[in-house]
Amino acid sequence: MDFQSDYEKIDLSKQDFQYVFNNILQAIMAKLNLHLPAAQNDPLKEQVSTILEEFLINTFDNSKYSILADGLDLQNVSIHDILSLKTLENVEKIDSEITIQLRKIFQEFEQETVDVTKLRRDLPKQASEMYNDIIKQTDGEVSEIINMIEQQSQEYQKVQQAHNNTDDRFEKIIESMDFSQINQNYNDHLQLLNETNKNLPSLKIEFEKYNRTVQFLEDAYQQQLKEMDG
Repeated sequence: MDFQSDYEKIDLSKQDFQYVFNNILQAIMAKLNLHLPAAQNDPLKEQVSTILEEFLINTFDNSKYSILADGLDLQNVSIHDILSLKTLENVEKIDSEITIQLRKIFQEFEQETVDVTKLRRDLPKQASEMYNDIIKQTDGEVSEIINMIEQQSQEYQKVQQAHNNTDDRFEKIIESMDFSQINQNYNDHLQLLNETNKNLPSLKIEFEKYNRTVQFLEDAYQQQLKEMDG
């Protein structure tokens, strides 16, 4: 009793059998090129390639007892006839330069991942520091304007007190003061204060842009992780 005929065999077309073999052989050659990215005429690489091909052929030769090709039993058929094999010329080998370029692309991707991670860590801190600096600068400018206004107000009060003491002295002080310049300075400071208040919304918008930038980088980083996992 032939035990090899004692079970149901897998029915495949000869084309399917060849397709599976060629795909596995291509995957093996790709791994070989990855680990031995040398020239195509490298003796060691050719020797390893031949050994791998023979191993795969022997594996498929052992599997033919479990397969029907186009409805025909393969027990007494040569595996070479089934696969119509000649040599590895049937399989397109991966060029070593392509392998080097692929490695370079992976290295660049890893570096970009590191850069994005660094930006995710540093940008919020930088945006917060910039916002605090803007607030401090604005507070300083407003305080300076208020101090100048108070100083001018005190000077004016002194003039009024001098006027109450003596008319002559008041007239001399009045003559020595340039009220038009004082008024101009006062208006300039008020205008500066007004412009500073106008700039506050734009500063807030700028800070929101930094936040959106951080969010964009976060989304891009998550997308890269999904693509890598996929």
